Formats: sequence, structure tokens, C-alpha cells
Amino acid sequence: MNAPVVDLADKFVEVVNDATLSEPLGAERDYLPKFDLTQLGTLKTTVVPRQDETLDRFNRKTWEHELVIDIALQKKWATLAKSEMDTLVALAEELCEWCKANAVQLPTRPEKLIRATVQTLWNPDLLRESKVFTSIVRLTYADNR
Repeated sequence: MNAPVVDLADKFVEVVNDATLSEPLGAERDYLPKFDLTQLGTLKTTVVPRQDETLDRFNRKTWEHELVIDIALQKKWATLAKSEMDTLVALAEELCEWCKANAVQLPTRPEKLIRATVQTLWNPDLLRESKVFTSIVRLTYADNR
């Protein structure tokens, strides 16, 4: 039996890989969105189970939880042209909007999407040193258990 945030990330991978977006994501679940530079010539999408935070009592038997997953979109560029990186930012925004529009209620999962954000440039040092641009979509789900 996995932790709820891990199960949520796994189910998200199944659902998002069937989504119709401007570019196929080919998402995989992992704990660290880092790859060999030779692998990053094409888009890499990593779903990371980030946190399960207990907030408050919901009632006598259950607690309110927020489960957070991060979706890292990474690609190595030949140059640092803004237009190239803008395409990855646009894809992150498109994914975020798709999640909100579909409320990404995951089959067999009780959580409800309550927040979706995009962190445009996650790791400036990686961009400077290796020309790898990483954008993060963070999804927060509410759960009572």
C-alpha cells in the first residue's frame, strides 16, 4: 500500500498522459526530476509526490489534508533564445489551465483539486550552466481522512 500522495501522483500520470495538449507529455512519476543532459533533447515530464500536510480536524474521526504534486517540464535548448523557452512556459500554462478546466478529478481517488500554480523558472542555475529549462506546475488537492 502506497502513501496517498504517491497514489495520487500515479493516478495523475495515467490521466495526464491521455490529455490532448499541444505537445504530448509522456509523464512518469519519480522523486527527482533530473536527467542526463543527453536525455533532455526532448521534453521530459516528471510527476513528483511532494507533500501530504495535515491541516485541521474535519470531524471527530477525520482530518483535513492537502496533498501536493509537482509536474516538472524540462528540456535542454541549443541556445538560450527566449522564444524557445516561451514554448515550454506556454505548455506549463496550458497544462495548468487543462487541470483547472477539467478539475482533474482522478478516477478512484477522493481528493479534489483546490489550487494550481505555475512556477515559470524553477532552477535558474541549471538554465545558466546546462541550458536546461525547467517549469513546474504545482497541484494541491484537498482530502479528508
